[in-house]
Amino acid sequence: MAMRLPMQQHSEETSRDVVATLRLPRFTGAFEHKIRWTPRKKLQIALGTVFLVPIRVLVLAITFAMLYCLSIPLTFGLKKSPTAHLKRWQRFILQRLVWPIAGQILLITLGFYSPRVIGRPASHKAAPFRIIAPHTSVFDTVLSAIYGHGSCVSLKENQRIPFLARLFAMTEVLWVDRADTPDGLSPRQAMEMRLNSRGRCQPIVIYPEATVHVPGVLTSFRPGAFVHGVPVQPVAYRYGNSKEWTTWVEPGHSLWKSIWHTLCQFQNEFEMEYLPVYVPSEKEIQDTACYARNVQSELQRALKCSVTDHSLEDTHLCRLAAELGLPSSAGQVEYRALRRLYRVSYQQLRKILRHFANLDSDKDGLIDFTDFRRCIRWPFISHLEAYFKDCNPDSDGRLTFREYALAHCCLIAPCVHDTNTLKKIFDRISTPTTVFSPANEDACAMPRHITRASLKRGLEDRYGKMFVPGCHIDFHLYICPDRQPCSYETFVSRLSATPDLYPVLSKYSGLDMAST
Repeated sequence: MAMRLPMQQHSEETSRDVVATLRLPRFTGAFEHKIRWTPRKKLQIALGTVFLVPIRVLVLAITFAMLYCLSIPLTFGLKKSPTAHLKRWQRFILQRLVWPIAGQILLITLGFYSPRVIGRPASHKAAPFRIIAPHTSVFDTVLSAIYGHGSCVSLKENQRIPFLARLFAMTEVLWVDRADTPDGLSPRQAMEMRLNSRGRCQPIVIYPEATVHVPGVLTSFRPGAFVHGVPVQPVAYRYGNSKEWTTWVEPGHSLWKSIWHTLCQFQNEFEMEYLPVYVPSEKEIQDTACYARNVQSELQRALKCSVTDHSLEDTHLCRLAAELGLPSSAGQVEYRALRRLYRVSYQQLRKILRHFANLDSDKDGLIDFTDFRRCIRWPFISHLEAYFKDCNPDSDGRLTFREYALAHCCLIAPCVHDTNTLKKIFDRISTPTTVFSPANEDACAMPRHITRASLKRGLEDRYGKMFVPGCHIDFHLYICPDRQPCSYETFVSRLSATPDLYPVLSKYSGLDMAST
């Protein structure tokens, strides 16, 4: 039996997307970086740690100390508002003297002896935004500052770090606040004010993926740089044969490990390509998502790489999976695809991941039918098998978190919000309770309730006693734990604690809740 999808109004194109999401992601390792260690690589890291790293760390410390001292007079009087900009003499000294000299020292110290630059940067008037992708390394920001791409965007709380705030100020940083505070500016508001500064500021540097990932792929672009409807200039970064060492992926491959491995290499390769300025059409100005996809396609063609729907939310889910004892890779679900097709929120996926962790007994990131029988308290094995098969479209007998999340979107979510069907199910597995009036001893009908005796009798009358071992009594205790009649409200609240029972109950009652 194939997985049934909720009866929503999908176009033909969206229907094809739904079918595609039932398969495995096109790229499953966007946040998994593993170095294939060989004896040669181990020897290379050992020799670099002894001979190269101490010298390079010393040179880097001296260079950044000098930059910090120079930043005091060169950023004097620079306010922290979005429209603030350096004076002409300050910008001249930075762009003509400080960054060329200090930048060359940093490049040589980091092992980038002969970086290659293709194309030319556009002016702020021609392209107010520079779109840099892919974002795979901590050195992306350093190289962006060295080559003077423009103003970086940083969170407002980083102003509390004096050394970092000073260095950022040399790039005319754009301070933003993600929290809704009275004195804080959202990224969109800050960018809008910078755009209205009449060309006195530098272009704004944006990493639209908003998170680091492995090379060879582009993750989904966020709309921040595209909501304003102005031209942008895409910039492609390539690290050549050094990408194995420069890659920084969280969780899994830490920032300091990436820096250490890069400093251990005698030479690192880097190539930067300025693509032509992309001017949006009227349709793209109205449709921000279309604008972002088309710019992503331009970068994809230049980089000759694949594109996925992974996003920043996937990295948060990976961290939560690690906290729950699962492999961090279990949290990769291509969040943007699920959100686009099923309107599932990030908070809902966090809740689903916690349910998945409760089902996974050995914490290997996979659940099998044994886990289903152990945790889902339903006495009939045929219904559990049918539900498990619906959740497992590739029929390999094991569910990943992505397949389990799809099952929630396709099978459980329509049930939870369909109160009419829940009422019908309750009516089919409940009986009316009658009491006698003390005045005239006439029978008075009370609301329907589920009792342990009536539930057990109804199940055995319809299906006999072919129960899953150990689940017959468990289910009665689960629905009626205190031997008191279970009302509709209590029934719904107990189902919410085990949402997998929604589609199972629909099979028992003969109702297809996913298509109701």
